[in-house]
Amino acid sequence: MAIVHNAPPHLVNVIRQIQKPPEMQNMARVESLGETCLSVREFVANQILDDGGKPNESSGATLAKKFIGHEDPAVSISGHAKSTVSACW
Repeated sequence: MAIVHNAPPHLVNVIRQIQKPPEMQNMARVESLGETCLSVREFVANQILDDGGKPNESSGATLAKKFIGHEDPAVSISGHAKSTVSACW
């Protein structure tokens, strides 16, 4: 479909944040663990996007962009779509 419409596909992966109880948010150990978990999740998200791009590349489609969002998937994906559309116009 991307080739037919001359529209390079975008691959999107959204990482949801883990909610911590308020009384634990300022604990150094929990903050450190949160950063470690996020970097592991970003690594995994990049791997998923890399694997997802392979069929596009082998079919001749040019991948436009890989995007890793955070927080709410609906907000993150729609925000990416709006910024992509506004950049094109």
